[in-house]
Amino acid sequence: MRTSSWIGVILVFGGLLYLLSEFHIVGIASGIWTFHALWPLFLVALGLGRTVQRGRVRLGALVVALFGVFLFLHNSGLSPVLAAVSATGVFWASVLIFVGLQVFFPSPFRRRGPKISVHIDGKEHDVVWKDAFGDWGGWKAPRTANRHWIGDVSLGSQPWVLKDLDIWHGIGDVRINLATAHLEDKTYELRIEGWIGDVRVLVPASLPIETNVEMNIGDVNIFEHAESGTGRCVHYQDVAFDTASKRVRLNVRLKIGDVQIVRV
Repeated sequence: MRTSSWIGVILVFGGLLYLLSEFHIVGIASGIWTFHALWPLFLVALGLGRTVQRGRVRLGALVVALFGVFLFLHNSGLSPVLAAVSATGVFWASVLIFVGLQVFFPSPFRRRGPKISVHIDGKEHDVVWKDAFGDWGGWKAPRTANRHWIGDVSLGSQPWVLKDLDIWHGIGDVRINLATAHLEDKTYELRIEGWIGDVRVLVPASLPIETNVEMNIGDVNIFEHAESGTGRCVHYQDVAFDTASKRVRLNVRLKIGDVQIVRV
């Protein structure tokens, strides 16, 4: 199952336990319902969601899931034995195990195509054609180019030359201003993907756009169309998109956050 599915399973299971405890059907210590005790369950969901991908078992993700289980039992006090164990020591032991697994079971070689350069806000970034194992097709940026774990990404504060973009961020906001971009006669492919954060894209009125937004939890606002809640999948296409010489195709995929696409 995907990470979002595991998060759903954990939320439902936790909700049922909480309901049963409120009716005094089962007895659960009050300390289990604190953030300190429950946040490791996110690691469990993240690890389980990535343990099996494309038919392969990712042992590193399994280590993350098991470490999350340990932290949950350690922080909640459900296991007095584990509560007495040093969490720092277990963390570094898990890191060593993870590194060892990467050495013994390296990722398969992935072919990459020609490298090109992208100029963004006066800085040059290298991108390469995506390998054959990708799930979006086309190309993607290497991990060092437009990959951000924590922080914000802002493009277009000054005039810039738009190229195909692939941005991934763990926690943070992404701001892209297409109104200040120089465009040629072509279809631009923009991909934004992340875990938690907000995405805001400014689109000039003269630029036709097609967009697909996938959101687990949050709000989606595309011009005059707005949706909110869970499991949002929104598609929008301008009437002139099919015949336009300059156009942008935007794909956004977030776990939690807000997506705003605004005309300027």
